[in-house]
Amino acid sequence: MKIKSHIWWCSVFSILIIGIVLHLQFGSSSIGIIQAFQEEQAAFIFRQVRIPRLLMALVSGAAISISGLLMQTMFRNPIAGPYVLGVSSGAGLGVALSILGGSLFSALGFVQLSTFFSFPITETIAAILGALVLLFCITILSSRLRDGASLLIIGLMIGMAVSALVSIMQLYGSEGEVRRFVLWGMGSLAGVTNSDLVFIIPICLACFIASFLLHKRLDLMLLGEEDAEAVGLNIKQTRYSIIAIAGILAGIVTAYAGPIGFVGIAVPHLCRVTLKTSSHNILVPASILLGCTFLVYCDLLSKLPGLELTLPLNAVTALIGAPIVIRYMLRSQKWFV
Repeated sequence: MKIKSHIWWCSVFSILIIGIVLHLQFGSSSIGIIQAFQEEQAAFIFRQVRIPRLLMALVSGAAISISGLLMQTMFRNPIAGPYVLGVSSGAGLGVALSILGGSLFSALGFVQLSTFFSFPITETIAAILGALVLLFCITILSSRLRDGASLLIIGLMIGMAVSALVSIMQLYGSEGEVRRFVLWGMGSLAGVTNSDLVFIIPICLACFIASFLLHKRLDLMLLGEEDAEAVGLNIKQTRYSIIAIAGILAGIVTAYAGPIGFVGIAVPHLCRVTLKTSSHNILVPASILLGCTFLVYCDLLSKLPGLELTLPLNAVTALIGAPIVIRYMLRSQKWFV
């Protein structure tokens, strides 16, 4: 289904504005936007809870979408998401070591290591370190591979191996530790603070700009690596750039909000299908806008307005995104325009 470009941009932007208002209006308490201008306590809740959560939803949606777009372009595969290189698995391993590592090493009899892992290393720091270590390993491996398909397979294998290690740690973890790890794995934007955003937003903005500056190279990548190299594209340098940007975006979001699945697969695909283009000077900003919109509404639904309950963000993104992508895939047999 083709939609005229200007109608698409206006429609998505309008839907985003409505989503932002609704996201600020509804939360775990009955405080609304008007009260935030009238009561100091309500204003404090908005400043410290609702606005940071909204900003994190916007940044995370854009970051995961751009990461997914870059991965799909590099592998020329519409089901490649931001976590296929094992970045999410690396973040998960870091969190697992932070939460479950002490119990595992105690069970194995390594008392000194158990003492080391009892230091108060936060899950966020552990996730960032884990993601960076995996990203570094993938970058080294990519220098020895000529094609993206091999890198994709290696990334999946690394992710499976890391998941196996995490499963072993869960087996030896206490009930409280396993519960903490499982809750982190469900994904949530609720714990992000203003001080966190001071670190997150500049890094993500820099990656967004870098992604847009790569748009001509990304267009050439769709030709296939051999053809792209034939017209003068430096494949290895471009691949390094894509891995670094996608890894940083996926890693930082995973570190602070947990693994948020499906957005990175769904959003870039929907942008291609609805805009009928493979030009990255359009797809990069479109993915940012639609990614923001998609995650704002998913997070709004996860708060279950009117009820004192919350849903895992991962579950909401999958339940909403899967039917949309299936519908458009049935209507359009072409994945790349």
